[in-house]
Amino acid sequence: MEDTLLISIEDIKAVTSISDNIDVSMLEPFLATSQDMYIRPVVGDALMDAMIASVATGGTTYQSLIDNYVLKALAYSTWFSAAPFLHMKTQKKGIVLQSADDSTNISLDEWSVYSQRIENNMTFYLRRVKDYLDTAAAKALYPLYASNKQINPQNSSGIFLGYSRGNTKSRNDAGDCIDC
Repeated sequence: MEDTLLISIEDIKAVTSISDNIDVSMLEPFLATSQDMYIRPVVGDALMDAMIASVATGGTTYQSLIDNYVLKALAYSTWFSAAPFLHMKTQKKGIVLQSADDSTNISLDEWSVYSQRIENNMTFYLRRVKDYLDTAAAKALYPLYASNKQINPQNSSGIFLGYSRGNTKSRNDAGDCIDC
């Protein structure tokens, strides 16, 4: 069930500008990874597991959430994760660039703009999922999200390591006391 994907490669091709002739096997590992790396932290473990279970059994309980919110976030997350590896391959002889006779490699500056735009779309749609799930209506529809205990690093209090003992002795790079 953990191998169940919320969307298909065809869904990704439909909502992004990824070429229709791309090899499906090139994107599938990144779809599974993106589902865990980008969607799970937004929706939480409980809701993610419920969505996966529903899709795996052919259920439609979460289909509206997936179709209207998760699909685009996951599609752009997958594209963002896969993009660097669609041109490069790790093979026996090392990391190699693939090229066709009728294609030209992009420059580093062009790559930077390209990847930034994909990341911007991904971030927009991930935020859209979270914003929707934070509404009262969504919390009523998806109580597993409402019970999700998410950690917001901006509001955390940190860890108390104890008070300083006022040790003002100077030490050298080896840690030896100079003033002793």
